[in-house]
Amino acid sequence: MRKILEKSFPGRVMLMLSCSMTLSWMFTESVDFYYQYQRAQKEILEGVEWELNSVVSQEGIRFGQGAQQVRVLLNLWRGLPEVDRFSSISQSSPRTVFVPFDSSVSDPVRVRRAQQVLEVFGAGATQEHIDAFLILPDVGFVFYHPESRDLDYLRRKVLALSKLHSGRAIQGYEWGLPYIGPHGCNCVSVVRSLADGVMAGVSVRIGELAVANQEWLGHARFIMRDGSGLLIPGANAQSVLADTAPLLRGLPACRSSGARRVGDYYALCQWLPNPQWEIIALYPAKIAAINALSEFSVTVPLTLAAQLLLLLVVFVTLKRQLGRPLQHIVDIIDTFKPNEYNRRLPEERQDELGRIAKAYNTLLTTIATHYKTLERKVRERTRELDEAKRIAEQMSDRKSEHMSSISHEIRTPLNGIAGALELLERGSLSLDQKELVATAKLSSSHLLKIVNNLLDLSRIEAGQLQLSLSQTDLLSLLDEAMLTVSVPAQEKQLTLRTLVAADVPLEVRMDALRVSQILINLLGNAIKFTAQGEVKLRVARRGERLEFEVEDSGQGIALERQLDIFKPFVQASAHSSGSGLGLAIASRLAGLMGGEILLDSMENKGSRFTLLLSLEQGHSSPRGTGEIKAPILLHPQLKEWGWTPLEADNPLLVEPELAWLPGRLWRRLEGESVTTTGVIVSPWSLQVLLVDDIAINRDIVGRMLRELGHESFIVSNGVQALAMGREQTFDLVLLDIRMPEMDGLEVTRRWRAVDGDQLDPETPIFALTANAMMEERERALEAGMQGYLSKPVSLEKLAGVLGLAAKMQLVRGKELSPNFILQRPMLDLSEEQVAEKLRSTLLELADNIDAAWKAQRGIELQHLLHVVQGCAGQSRRNDIRLAAERLEIELRQGAWPEEAQIKRLRWHLEKE
Repeated sequence: MRKILEKSFPGRVMLMLSCSMTLSWMFTESVDFYYQYQRAQKEILEGVEWELNSVVSQEGIRFGQGAQQVRVLLNLWRGLPEVDRFSSISQSSPRTVFVPFDSSVSDPVRVRRAQQVLEVFGAGATQEHIDAFLILPDVGFVFYHPESRDLDYLRRKVLALSKLHSGRAIQGYEWGLPYIGPHGCNCVSVVRSLADGVMAGVSVRIGELAVANQEWLGHARFIMRDGSGLLIPGANAQSVLADTAPLLRGLPACRSSGARRVGDYYALCQWLPNPQWEIIALYPAKIAAINALSEFSVTVPLTLAAQLLLLLVVFVTLKRQLGRPLQHIVDIIDTFKPNEYNRRLPEERQDELGRIAKAYNTLLTTIATHYKTLERKVRERTRELDEAKRIAEQMSDRKSEHMSSISHEIRTPLNGIAGALELLERGSLSLDQKELVATAKLSSSHLLKIVNNLLDLSRIEAGQLQLSLSQTDLLSLLDEAMLTVSVPAQEKQLTLRTLVAADVPLEVRMDALRVSQILINLLGNAIKFTAQGEVKLRVARRGERLEFEVEDSGQGIALERQLDIFKPFVQASAHSSGSGLGLAIASRLAGLMGGEILLDSMENKGSRFTLLLSLEQGHSSPRGTGEIKAPILLHPQLKEWGWTPLEADNPLLVEPELAWLPGRLWRRLEGESVTTTGVIVSPWSLQVLLVDDIAINRDIVGRMLRELGHESFIVSNGVQALAMGREQTFDLVLLDIRMPEMDGLEVTRRWRAVDGDQLDPETPIFALTANAMMEERERALEAGMQGYLSKPVSLEKLAGVLGLAAKMQLVRGKELSPNFILQRPMLDLSEEQVAEKLRSTLLELADNIDAAWKAQRGIELQHLLHVVQGCAGQSRRNDIRLAAERLEIELRQGAWPEEAQIKRLRWHLEKE
């Protein structure tokens, strides 16, 4: 239905008119019903009020007759002569009842007289007054009742009259409380007294309230309310009273006319002047609505039929005058095809539709003219765009090829420089020589960083950078980033701080390499532009995002330059060093990971960079409990993790770098040992075939292999490598990709060929490449290589590849030779000079340990035990190393060594 209306303008017009006319009809009928309801309500309430006046008049007559009967009874008492004292003894009255007071005085003469008066009165009394009575002072009650002598009734009547009789004179008429009379009817007593104290009264039936007009006002119910608020229901009013009694008791006195709403009823009340009671009429409120609806049901079908007829007339008119002409126009336009400019709309109408047809035909003429011109221009522009696209694709391919070539050409000499420096550093050098080597390594590392930034920027712009998501130890990642930038910060004497919030998970799924790259860029940038003060790294959780905040106290960034610093090759200051690529790459990497970098900075007041990343599959957060002794610098982080820190020395937490290495701090708190990075030498010695066309690369990597205890076989091209593979087997082939005659990819494919003549086609082959582009790495894996080693090659990366190759060979069931470099001690104790130096060092350490133990200096003792472990390990004295290690562990756990343990260690040291 909705789709039909969306496609039909006449349909929408008809719908709107129908809705408007229907709403108008409904509004008119609603107003009419309202006035009918008001009229019916008014008529009913007027009828109820008239009936109420009639009931009040009847009840007034009833109460007036009761008062008149009381006057008659009093007159009889006055006029009847006293009876003879002796004649009253033997006579009794069967139609009267005497009830003496509790402490009454016997007066049979007065009682007999009262009985005679009541007998005379009862002979002419009406049925409205169910009984009469006389109250004799100090004697009792004398009742007349021709119908019943029910004892329960007499008790109720005596109880009601006792409240009237209080020994006081009554002025005028006084009405008692209602009570239940014979046959369950409601009764009330009216009394009046004489000067001698005798009180006369009659009981009157009340509450027999009935409606005269049962056909129209049969739903009306009447209820009486006495002066004390007691409610007395009339005929058929018991159920109504049960529903409305609480509301009627709160109804104000009837001092004004008018109806009041009481629950589901309208209430009208009238005042009874004597005995000053009220009569309330209740009428159901819904009856007025029912009466109004009965009239409304007669008029609605007629008006509805008229409304439908009017809608039909409107529909037919719209369809003939608007729908069909519009549909004809739409059909012509829908069937229009390109170049069919002769299909025109009819123009005979003089109204708006006719003007639309004329305008459409004129438009077709104009379009036909412009189409021919446009067709010619489009052909020309298409040729130009195709040519521009071809040139752009060609330039993009050349750029990628050029960047790959630049990467190879720069990394190749860098590989030689870095490898030579690393080997040189492991040799015997003087202090000045070591400083020169360190400077050269730092410069080559800086140059490599610039090259990597250029390549990353190129890959990001080309859309070729891919993310590698994995579960990452977040605290270790923070440690690595802080350690990377710690040296320049310490050189500038800056204070480093790290704070990880309590709700940050320990493990997060992310691209650890790219996140670390962003953090190192942000931290390095903060350190570079901060002359003094501090640099803080805070990590928090913001909903489903992870927040890394780097804040410094440096020079800040001017507002007009804050947007420019995220552009490539732009620096915050003209006097700053660097390539200007760090923030640009960081910002674009954050965008690739679905995050962003925010900047808040004021000139001369520091800067705050905030990295926001989506949080994916985070594991549990670090949490501790209890008190812990720690330096004050660690208190903020310890509080975040749930501990209660106390300011005191703790041998486990003495290093100042724990304030900015949260991962190391957490491992200390968990009792884990903090590992240091270094070259991990494989326990197996491998036979490695090294293939590279550059002589310096062959020389440097060959030296590294021998330094790590492996046997190297070196050739300069792929043909020689295949020839070597036909002559002997190898544990690993390190194969350069770009070589003359035959590249590394082709060599790998021939080596793996099923019909080839290689002795071991499944030999582990790793690419040795200076190209950092992801595409070349993928091509290497597709060709059959198991991995790649990027230049410049370091001892650490080379050792990792050798360890992986050793595992592959062991899985294949190959036998490997042990690496003898691990079996020779770093110190040759056969040399007398070195042995003597070791003995004197161990004896000096024994004395220092003994002095520190006696002086209770825990931190110094822990340091000395650590030194002993190092010396014993270098000289392969495992007994000394293990004894010192056990003591250090106990000391870390808070247990002070016993004297026997110290003496045993000293014995080992002196024995050496």
